[in-house]
Amino acid sequence: MLMSMTGYGRSEIFNEKVAISIELKSLNSRYFEFVPRLPGFLTFLEDEASRLVKSGCIRGRITLSVKREYLSNGESSKTIDLIKFRQYREIVSELATELGSDEELSLADYLLLPDVITSKKDINEPDITKLFCEGLNTAITKLKSIRLLEGNNLKVDIESRLNSIKKELNEIELMDQEFQSVRFDKYKERISSILNDITIDTDRLYQEIAIQVEKRDITEELVRMKSHLQLFSTYFDYDDPVGKTMNFLLQEMNREMNTIGSKTDNHDISHLVVNIKNELERIREQVQNIL
Repeated sequence: MLMSMTGYGRSEIFNEKVAISIELKSLNSRYFEFVPRLPGFLTFLEDEASRLVKSGCIRGRITLSVKREYLSNGESSKTIDLIKFRQYREIVSELATELGSDEELSLADYLLLPDVITSKKDINEPDITKLFCEGLNTAITKLKSIRLLEGNNLKVDIESRLNSIKKELNEIELMDQEFQSVRFDKYKERISSILNDITIDTDRLYQEIAIQVEKRDITEELVRMKSHLQLFSTYFDYDDPVGKTMNFLLQEMNREMNTIGSKTDNHDISHLVVNIKNELERIREQVQNIL
């Protein structure tokens, strides 16, 4: 099943002391990028969070946001962080000097600044670790389900474009077969008109025409292109990530179409080549978001 790199997962989990809200947002990326936004009391779990997210999400830019609310059983007395208070006061003093201002913050203003007032928490690390990891795994599961849903939508669009490409390839093949005999006669007439009254060995003439016709032959490219399309369709049922493999195969298909376009001297075929290349580009844009 195809899986998109775009997804969202959210979970809420709590015990008798604390409630934790976890959000995961995933965007496409060539590699795994982890952007954690953890509250201070959970920073010691950043490595474990990265391990769990990478194991479940594999690739993409994953943003983890965590909010917590201490319940009455998990929070005791309030206290002032004097170190943090002094740091804020020093910053305000330096700023006032720089601006030539004698304005000062009131004590009430300082108390509103982040982390000046802290609480003593009666929560041990093993409990909070177990709670957080359980909630994170739930969020990862929900994110993966959204990724699968988005992946199915991408599959429907890509399959439609692949069918369009197959149809136009068949048209190219029929046109080329019909044009082969015409091409031989055209080259013969063109060479004869150029040589005019100059005598040339007939066998040599046909040999040169055959060489020119062979240079315009696109049979091998059409066979390889059809093989690539058939292989590409099998990736829809893979359980492993296939985004990078799909992207590589699309590059190969684009090369085949470039070769067909450079070889053919049939304007109708050239127009179909342009259409197919446009569809390949649209598929490539979709594949950039596939895991």
